[in-house]
Amino acid sequence: MMSTGFFRNIFFATALIGSIASCNKKPTAPPAWWNLHGHFYYDLTTDTSYITNYRQLIVGSGSSADQLFFYELPTDTSLNSWESIFEIFGNGTLKVKEDGLYSHASDYCKVGVIDFTFDFLFMPAQPAIGESIPQYGCEHQNAGYNTVVLPDTILSVPAGTYHTFCVKHPNGDRSYWNTNTGIIMYEQWQHDPSLPPRKLQTLTLCRQD
Repeated sequence: MMSTGFFRNIFFATALIGSIASCNKKPTAPPAWWNLHGHFYYDLTTDTSYITNYRQLIVGSGSSADQLFFYELPTDTSLNSWESIFEIFGNGTLKVKEDGLYSHASDYCKVGVIDFTFDFLFMPAQPAIGESIPQYGCEHQNAGYNTVVLPDTILSVPAGTYHTFCVKHPNGDRSYWNTNTGIIMYEQWQHDPSLPPRKLQTLTLCRQD
């Protein structure tokens, strides 16, 4: 008859192997669209107007393999001036890492100081409902949170129907992402905190190439 010590040793050995296996699990791979590049075109809707093909968001690789550039342009080249709608990208450069997209900010706020930058998580690879991701400005100053408010929302836009998750940004704007395509819809909200919340305009994906 086997002793209780024998079974106890088997139990601890099994637990140890399971622990090692869980520690060696690879991080979740980034969504497929982070490896895609191209031009994404959006229609604009406001309370008073609808303009098709209003903005294009150019997504391309940066100077290294782990960077993506998000560069916004008006599709109407005859416009003399225009405002940036996709303000959430800041300097327009995000880095792709295994656990998410990363933005960066300066270590110093003073002009003329030798500048260094630090990275911080902008969007996790697997966002969870209620998850808040802190954002930063220069010198690690708090710049609010990117908060996942809707984990699985079906959106129908001119380009098609997509499963998306919604992120509320520090300025109050909301973006809706599909893990295979990218930003499907972007809502710009009233940024003045002294005024009641109001959606000002919406951009919806109409095509990509």
